[in-house]
Formats: sequence, structure tokens, C-alpha cells
Amino acid sequence: MEDGVWTNPAAAQSLGAIAWASRLAAFQFCVSGLFVKIQFMSTLRHLTCLVVLAFVSAAGSAAAEKYKVGDALDHFTLKDQHEKEFTYTGGARLVIVAFTMGPGRATNSFLERQPPEFLERQHALFISNIHGMPGIGRAFALPKMKKYPHRILLADAEGLLDRYPTTEDRVTVLELDAKGVIIAIRFIDPAKEMTRVFPEAK
Repeated sequence: MEDGVWTNPAAAQSLGAIAWASRLAAFQFCVSGLFVKIQFMSTLRHLTCLVVLAFVSAAGSAAAEKYKVGDALDHFTLKDQHEKEFTYTGGARLVIVAFTMGPGRATNSFLERQPPEFLERQHALFISNIHGMPGIGRAFALPKMKKYPHRILLADAEGLLDRYPTTEDRVTVLELDAKGVIIAIRFIDPAKEMTRVFPEAK
């Protein structure tokens, strides 16, 4: 004891050690809490990403599901070869879809031999895919299409025909009932078999 102040060196050293130990424990506690929080946030981000990916995958699968017998044909709006909009809201009996140039050309050749109002009388629609056609191809194909008397609906955007089933070198023919429900799906060689679709054709 000096001047009323307790000066035990061992005790002071012990108190200092306790203080440092307390501060170290507090620091470790904070670091541990921060680490747990980081782990939690990381796990939460991973779970969120998994949920989003699952949702997107499911949505993509649903959007790409092919038409089958019993499905109702979705309404759509397309432009024809004269850039006039056409909106399907029902009333068609047949929908013919050409996915590639060869079958499309053969279908146009067949329809060209029929009266101009042939498709309308048959309650039929003809859709031709031109999405992805290169510029030089368009320069020749589109002016020629404008000379045809029948209406050609042009699918010119990615994904428009994703739901329509297809087979190589064939056109897809969807047969619909009065409510727009698909009752038959056929794959036709338009160069040889169009009279199977239209028995009364020339």
C-alpha cells in the first residue's frame, strides 16, 4: 500500500489478464456471430437461386410443351405476306404449318392451283415459318409470296411455333373441332399427300 493505493503487482497483472481475456472472448463471440450470419446469408442466397432456377425451368418446360390431341389451340396474331395482321380466335377446322422452305414451297405450289378463296372455304389456315431466314433468302422469298392468291401467315419470331409438333420434311396439320380443340395431328408430305387433307382439291 503506497499513499493509500493498493499496488500488488501480481493482482494487477491478474486483473489485466482477465481484462484481455474478456476482450478476446468478446471479439471471438462477434467474429463467430458474423461468421454464422455470413453462412446463413450465403445459404439463403443459394436457396433463393435454386428456387428461382426451378421456377424458370418449370416455366420453360410448360411454355415448350408440344400440342397434343385434346389441347385447345392458343389464340395468336400473325402478319400475312402482305403485312396485314390476322388474329386467330377460333373458327378454324385445319391449321397447316410449314417449318422449313421445302415443305413450305410445296404447300404453296399446291394451294396456288386452288381457287383464291380455297383456304377460307375449307376453314383452314396456312402458317409458314420464316424465322431465321437470311436476308438474301427473304429478298427472293417474300416478293414471291406476295404473288400467291392465298393467305400465308408468317411466323417470324423466336418461339412462335415451339408448341407445334414437327417431323422433318413434312408439314404439320392440326385438325380442330368447333371449339378449337385439337382432335387429330398429322404429318403430311405436301408434294404428294395434300389431297389426303383436302380430298376435293384439284
